[in-house]
Amino acid sequence: MTAFRINLMREIVPPPARRARIFLLFIAYVLVFGAISTFAAWRLTIRMVELRGRRHGMDLQEKWFRQKFPDVASFQEYSDDLRLGLEHCETQLAGIGEVVGRRCDLPPLLLSILQPMTPGMRVGSFSIDREKKSFGFEVSVPAATFERRRQGDADIMTSWNEHPVLRTRLKSIVLIGSRRARGPTGFEYVLTFSGVMKDARATAEP
Repeated sequence: MTAFRINLMREIVPPPARRARIFLLFIAYVLVFGAISTFAAWRLTIRMVELRGRRHGMDLQEKWFRQKFPDVASFQEYSDDLRLGLEHCETQLAGIGEVVGRRCDLPPLLLSILQPMTPGMRVGSFSIDREKKSFGFEVSVPAATFERRRQGDADIMTSWNEHPVLRTRLKSIVLIGSRRARGPTGFEYVLTFSGVMKDARATAEP
């Protein structure tokens, strides 16, 4: 019988050099995929250990919570109570802040205004607008004292502007008018002043 030596796959099988490259690529793929899988498994293991530790910590916290607050049914109930309490405190603090913001501590202000006055001078009137934090007042100066004031003498407004309490509490104080009038001891000059206070929350005693 005649033996036939026919290679039907000769045109399909890649040459040896190409088969070697394919084999090396396959080995590289397996190695890279294996390294990635190993890293992912390591990270997953670390994550599971961390989660287990957190779970253990939460169990301890829950046990402590149950012992300290046996009447509370759940964490949610406790957190809701805390939230309501904080909202109530926030409302109270807002109200206190509003009251403090409108507060006008007048005694130190009046004392500081009176301090640089010379004998015979007096405050005739004082009015205040708490909402606008503005105020106005009149100072009566004996005519003789006012007229014999020398040109170089420091006036009362200079003393006010240099006073530490007034500098802390006031934004400004200005003379808005004057008039001559008869007072208890004779003629006098009535000086009208206006001022604006700083926000009480932004000031402090010197």
